[in-house]
Amino acid sequence: MSFNTINFDEVSSRPMGGPPSRDGFYKVLLTGVTCRQTKAGNTRLDFVCEIAEGPEKNSVIFEGFNFPTEGQSSKGLRYLKHFLLSFSIKPANMWEFILNMAVLAEMPMDTLAECISPSDLKLAKKMASAKKLPSLPTSFGHCRWEAAPHEDDWPTTVWFSSERWNRLNESTSTAADAVGTSVVPVNGTDTSRDAILDEILSL
Repeated sequence: MSFNTINFDEVSSRPMGGPPSRDGFYKVLLTGVTCRQTKAGNTRLDFVCEIAEGPEKNSVIFEGFNFPTEGQSSKGLRYLKHFLLSFSIKPANMWEFILNMAVLAEMPMDTLAECISPSDLKLAKKMASAKKLPSLPTSFGHCRWEAAPHEDDWPTTVWFSSERWNRLNESTSTAADAVGTSVVPVNGTDTSRDAILDEILSL
């Protein structure tokens, strides 16, 4: 007698929640946000981005940012802006979104008070005391993720908008048709690297 309802030979044994097993272009969904203090004393928001499809589905890409403050370098703010644009958050709504995420991550109000204006702090306290806390966005983000080259290094993640994602797919699909092969490592389906991709993403 044999049991055959579920064949676990066909179920992936790859650990859930870990990083992708290969470099590639990924479609992700925000599934969590936490707040912590860094060793340097900065307040940081850490985002959990779960891969939504393909062989690497359910793998997790972690991204984090120091809470934005006046006088912060434009480079750091620009990278944060690219991250938010990737999830279809418009510039006019970005500051509100960041405050929502700080409340959702239970960032202490006394810490927030050191970073934001009194009027924004009042709104944040109102959000925190509400019965319904802010929610994570349901729109997808898109990125290119590369594993850390060495044990002591960090992975490299480049975020880009859905428009750039679509252009990437269209451009690389055209290139693939021309050479008769796939050149797009989307969602981990192809580990090949191609100069065409880097050129497209640099536009």
